[in-house]
Amino acid sequence: MLNNKKSKIVVSSLIILVLLASVAWYFIQSQNDKTDKAAAKKSSIESSPSVQVVDDVTTIDLSPSEQSESGITSFILNQTLHQAQLTAYGTVVSIKDLAKDAQNFEAAKAQLAKSKENLLISQKNFERTKSLYDKNLASEQDYQTSQAAFLSDKADMNSAQTNLNSLKSSILEQWGDELSKWIFNGSSSLQNLLEIREELIQISFSQEGLNTKIPENISIQPAYRKGMSPSENGENISCRFVSAGHLASSQFQTKTLYYITSDASLNSGMNVKAFLPVGKKLNGVIVPDSSIIWYQGKAWIYVEKFPNKFFRVEIDIDNPVGKGFFVPESKGIINPGVTVVKNGAQLLLSEELAPAQGKQSGGGDND
Repeated sequence: MLNNKKSKIVVSSLIILVLLASVAWYFIQSQNDKTDKAAAKKSSIESSPSVQVVDDVTTIDLSPSEQSESGITSFILNQTLHQAQLTAYGTVVSIKDLAKDAQNFEAAKAQLAKSKENLLISQKNFERTKSLYDKNLASEQDYQTSQAAFLSDKADMNSAQTNLNSLKSSILEQWGDELSKWIFNGSSSLQNLLEIREELIQISFSQEGLNTKIPENISIQPAYRKGMSPSENGENISCRFVSAGHLASSQFQTKTLYYITSDASLNSGMNVKAFLPVGKKLNGVIVPDSSIIWYQGKAWIYVEKFPNKFFRVEIDIDNPVGKGFFVPESKGIINPGVTVVKNGAQLLLSEELAPAQGKQSGGGDND
């Protein structure tokens, strides 16, 4: 009996141990499955695509479902017309110099008017005194005094006229014909500048750079966000031509153009990059900012040359337009009809560089 009881206890204990082990195994297995699924969902692009290097070109194979899970979208480049642009540099002009010239001109003009009035009075007095002197009705001293006053006022008037002419020449050289007219006439356009309702932009470029008619409208890009890519500074700002300075820029030793904009985001002294349309319009495509990744100081996009196969291509960023860049048609890859990644290019770059990083760290698997 005692042995039977012991046997039953042993069997019961074994059954309990087996049940506990089964429960523990099921729990551990379910946790592992959850972890594997979460890891697979979180980094599906890190493990699933196939990266191949053929003829020094790295291609990433990514199925439609993998693209969808990773948020990668593509679109087809459309043909567009774009006029070639000359890149130039300049600054937002402080109105202090403009205001000073306007004030000096008004003061010189007032001085000339006053000297003319004085001359008119002294001239009439001299002529009257001379007439009386010729009739022996005025003394020689009165004659000489009136003559001296007349000659002095005439010299003052000539000096005031010379000063005004010199100031006008200086203003014309500095500000060009149209801006100078605003100063000379005290126009409302000048008041818009002085009251900062509009900003004046000075653009400088080499004489050889612009061999066509001065563009009436240009776009500028403020340089107030250093360290960012050109497209991250926001949309370009439109400006209209107002005047061409006759003096070369002392900073760049180049010709100077003045443009005006009503954009309120600009500040005096701010550096700008300007894009002047020149030459004839070109066929090409516009690549949006969202397609572009920046790597090693260059701009790249991913092209889907064959279905679900992507490779990286460097693009030309000499022609920024709105929220992207115009790329002229060429014998290269970036042409109308080509499929380009619009969103998710950074993920593809990470995947492309992952094998190289693995090799650099010893070629083993990274946990």
